[in-house]
Amino acid sequence: MISPAPDLHRGGTLDLKRLQYFCTIEEQGSISKAAKLLNMAQPPLGKRLQEMENEIGPLCSSAPRGEYD
Repeated sequence: MISPAPDLHRGGTLDLKRLQYFCTIEEQGSISKAAKLLNMAQPPLGKRLQEMENEIGPLCSSAPRGEYD
């Protein structure tokens, strides 16, 4: 069952910086590559992605192992 999308206008906290992080991860296909491009370490970037998923649900469904390392 697919859960409804969150209403980000009513209490959602998806800010522009975290949206940029997610887009960069998607574009690069890897958290490690995205972290390098964003000039940050991989663990904090992975944590931001996890926080977003905790708030709004899974963002990267069934990615092959290593794709989002």
